[in-house]
Amino acid sequence: MYLQSMPVDIQEHILLQLDSPICLVCASTTCKLWRRIIAGTVFLKRFRSLHKPPVVGYYHQSDQSPASVRSFKPSPQVTTAIASRYDSLDHFLPLAWLFTGTVKDSRGSLLLVEIATMKEDTLRQHLYVVEPLTQQSKAIAVYKATTPAIPCEIQAFLLDGAKPGEIGMSNFRVVCLSKNGTVAGIITQDGPIREVKTGNDHGKYMGYLGSAAGSMYWYTKPRTVFAFDKTTAEFSSSSLPDTDDFVQPTISTKFAVTAGRDGQARIVFLAGDTLKIFARPKPRSGDDWVLEKSVQQPSAVTLGVPRPQRFTFGRSVPLC
Repeated sequence: MYLQSMPVDIQEHILLQLDSPICLVCASTTCKLWRRIIAGTVFLKRFRSLHKPPVVGYYHQSDQSPASVRSFKPSPQVTTAIASRYDSLDHFLPLAWLFTGTVKDSRGSLLLVEIATMKEDTLRQHLYVVEPLTQQSKAIAVYKATTPAIPCEIQAFLLDGAKPGEIGMSNFRVVCLSKNGTVAGIITQDGPIREVKTGNDHGKYMGYLGSAAGSMYWYTKPRTVFAFDKTTAEFSSSSLPDTDDFVQPTISTKFAVTAGRDGQARIVFLAGDTLKIFARPKPRSGDDWVLEKSVQQPSAVTLGVPRPQRFTFGRSVPLC
């Protein structure tokens, strides 16, 4: 009787606190309502986002000097033998990895590694997809800097392969953005780069905000948001409200992207001591963002919205 009188959203919140898929299956046998809640697509997406799989460990490195501080920290539950596989990239990657290599992204059991080399006074950036556990690597692209000795600001990210939810050395995609953000490239394990227009015709730098609700998000001044749909591999653009909030020089450090309880993306922005949450009333291409909620925070406890990293720092590698 008590459960029947409890609002459904409260019951959903309780079920989301379960820390095991096994417990979730057991809970689904309790009653028809809980079975219907747990079987819902939105609920399952939220559950997966809250309860990440175990991780092998974390790669840590500095953008300024990757080789000198690059390290791998295994999780306590990982055996020494498995951890050593992830800490031994030096043994099967090109020698240049020791001096210029950086881990740009990770997904599943794979890493996306960037290695820079100099040839005829021109900096070249090479991308490798790496599987540390099997010590396999595959070169997938080479980029050339427009100015000698100055690195390109190529952004690159790992995605699942053609089959959603599956990724491996024979099934992956890589998304790369050009320095000026006007063109993106989609690379698969066995195909050439397929160019995709981002819609950023002005060539303004696109700051990566994060990933949520099946899409990746970038921001350009003064208030444009670009979204990349991971399923369709297409970009769309939308706008934030026309206010004075988005004119600060360090605007990109105050954004974060997350998913709401309805499974749709939200943009969280820190304006002074106030967190502003923006939503799209109709989550379709071209719909602009509106202010959904403002949350006032005492300045003494305001820590700021975590800055999304363009380069990997503390990226987790799930157990495979």
